[in-house]
Amino acid sequence: MKMSRILVVEDNPEYCSGACEFFKKQPDVVLDIANDHCLATIMLEEHLYDSALVDCFFPKLTGSGDISLGKKAVEKMADFDPNERKIKKRLEMLCCTNIK
Repeated sequence: MKMSRILVVEDNPEYCSGACEFFKKQPDVVLDIANDHCLATIMLEEHLYDSALVDCFFPKLTGSGDISLGKKAVEKMADFDPNERKIKKRLEMLCCTNIK
């Protein structure tokens, strides 16, 4: 059985706990947790992930509405997986749209 490595990036302890509980039940998942932007950035540079569950809003870092960390995660995955390129294109459209 191939193990999947997943990064969960979440600063809210309740949401992080829920994700951990869900993934603990999956026998083929190795789960890494980053509870802030800095740690997530380091982990993305050090490891190759099969998937990431990313909270794109870190109010303490940049203010609500900043999706730069989510964009960085998708871009890194798109470099290795052609299927992720579709998500990257949609994310680029979202970044160019001024949503209030």
